[in-house]
Amino acid sequence: MNAEIYFPRTGKAFGQTAEKSFETTVKKLSDLRVDIIYKTEIDLTANSVAEALRVSQSGDEKIGMIFIADAMPTDSLSDAKKLFEEMGIYGKVKRIETDCRDPLDESQEQTSTGTEKKKKKKKKKNKSSKEQSAAPEEGELIDISHFEVSIEKKKVYAFTAEFNNTTVVLLPPHEVLNAGFYEVLFSAARKLVMPRKKIPFWKRFIPCKGDRPFDVIRKIILILAIGTFVVSSCMLVNILVVEPQVRDKVHEEIKKLHDTAPATDLGEKKPTDGSKGVLSDFTKLLNVNPDTVGWITVPNTVIDYVVLQAEGDAQRVANGEDPYYLFRDFYKNDTKYGAVFMDYRSQLDGKNIILHGHHMHDGRMFTRLTEYDNIDFYKNAPVITFDTLYERSKWKVFAVMKTNTQEWQGPVFNYLRGRFSSDYDFLNYIYQVRVRSILNIPVDVNENDTILTLSTCCYDFDDFRFVVYARKLREGEDKEVDLSKVEYNPVTLYPDICHNYWGVPRPDEVTSFQDAYNKGKIVWYDGTGKWSQKDDDDLTKLLRDGKANAEKMLRASYNKKDYAEEQLKEIDAIIESYMEQINKAEKGTEVNELYATALAEIENVKTKKQIKEDEEAARKQAEEDKKKEISEAKTEAVAALNSSIAGREYRTKQYDQVIKLLDNYTKRINNSSDLEQIENLKEQGIEALTKVATNDELSEREAS
Repeated sequence: MNAEIYFPRTGKAFGQTAEKSFETTVKKLSDLRVDIIYKTEIDLTANSVAEALRVSQSGDEKIGMIFIADAMPTDSLSDAKKLFEEMGIYGKVKRIETDCRDPLDESQEQTSTGTEKKKKKKKKKNKSSKEQSAAPEEGELIDISHFEVSIEKKKVYAFTAEFNNTTVVLLPPHEVLNAGFYEVLFSAARKLVMPRKKIPFWKRFIPCKGDRPFDVIRKIILILAIGTFVVSSCMLVNILVVEPQVRDKVHEEIKKLHDTAPATDLGEKKPTDGSKGVLSDFTKLLNVNPDTVGWITVPNTVIDYVVLQAEGDAQRVANGEDPYYLFRDFYKNDTKYGAVFMDYRSQLDGKNIILHGHHMHDGRMFTRLTEYDNIDFYKNAPVITFDTLYERSKWKVFAVMKTNTQEWQGPVFNYLRGRFSSDYDFLNYIYQVRVRSILNIPVDVNENDTILTLSTCCYDFDDFRFVVYARKLREGEDKEVDLSKVEYNPVTLYPDICHNYWGVPRPDEVTSFQDAYNKGKIVWYDGTGKWSQKDDDDLTKLLRDGKANAEKMLRASYNKKDYAEEQLKEIDAIIESYMEQINKAEKGTEVNELYATALAEIENVKTKKQIKEDEEAARKQAEEDKKKEISEAKTEAVAALNSSIAGREYRTKQYDQVIKLLDNYTKRINNSSDLEQIENLKEQGIEALTKVATNDELSEREAS
């Protein structure tokens, strides 16, 4: 490619074209197939440049590239565009940047093979220390920018635009870059004509040797982003498509195992059941999973599931673990849907059979239960079916409620009671359920009944529960419910947080079954009614004994030897605080909840061993932080020393002095472990280095 150089008459570049370095540069460019055939002096005006371009393009030489020296004193794209427009060039302006290359330095242009490079590198390593430390001759100028610890490589910038198939290049003044014109010309030309190495597609995403730190970080972020997207997409597909389909397939398999044989067809006898054997409906289910206890069906919903109960759930919950089937299916495989399972506090022959099921956003499991707070929904499913291993049964829904499980939302009603101390205790529990019911339902309950409790999550507030209560159909009873009498309860007792946020009214008085019964407020009871004040008194005595037992158990819940004096005082304060609340409690459930909360707080108090472990961990962390801070200070200090001499040129004697100072202060900084000392050494080193006279300073002194 033929090229031409325009030299502004006001610039300094033209004067260097007579030097040998420029001749060498022209030869080097010729090797790159850039032949400088003309040097032209111009005025840097629109008319002068336009005339020069016309002349350059009118000859037979076909000039392909024109360099304009001393044209761009600023590294500004907008300034370059403005200058090109003043010259009458309106093409797209591009900025280039490259390392400053010295065409006189053969090592920079070495294009040896990989084997030659390795040999050269090995030979360089084998040089004697004497050769490596050889000083320049007396009087020779030293450019400290070549000293590897002093400054980074200089950069050359330029701007290009196309004009009638000719590339016009604006070069910066060489004195601005602290380099020779021949270096600026060679570096820019080489950047423009050297073919770019084609980067493999994968290298655009994977960090490779030679990448800049910024590119490495960018690629890592991109990889993480792509990985996150892929993982999130897979999880989303799994959640929305795969898991529901798997769960439905499993459910269909389970339904096939649920044989619909007639009730008279009974299987083997169970030792726990004195009068009935296992219904044949469950024979196949039991063969696959012996934890099967029944089957629950709610009409007009998808609720039609096997019910399981795992041994050991009581111990799991006591250890802070989840019930076994909370996230496992009938085949004991992990699944977010879990299974419908019977609470460990319940038994099939108990007074209250409690079943749990998840509230899933796709409507599966127990989700539809939360619609029982709507009368129309209730009217479509007033009676549900729950068959146990030993009998088929219908159950009339008599109450639905929302309740809290967190103390900060108000007193917690313990609805998870499978056993009761007496018939009166059972009726008192039913009374508490009925005053909390969202609906008033005309279904009677008495002390001889068995109830079914269906529990799932609801999302009105954190950790809320939606609970549906049903009473077992009595022998010979009509399964129909008078739906015309179903109504909303105008004064439902909700958790405190609901009354506070929703502003709904509270019941005037909530006492006990006996008190409400005596005042004629109980309309749902159809039993014998043989209750007296003594029954309430018995509950009071039970409450009093429970309070005394709670304090005794709290005092015995920890070993004093494990705690320091300060922690023992903290535990005493916890017990005193909770006993004050326990003694004010009016219900046994409140006592139990307060006791459990106090016990959890006591367990959170750190023992002597835990305190010692925490102190040791804190000490180690402090040491690591200190080491990191010192390391960063050393790096910053050494960088500051190097930066203080960047771009300065020295004579031989001063060059040796600079190297010695750098080496001395760098070693002292790296050997120091005190932050203040490192800072002082940095300041002292910078001061000492800046006092070393540069070549220009010495020349001025000599001239004066």
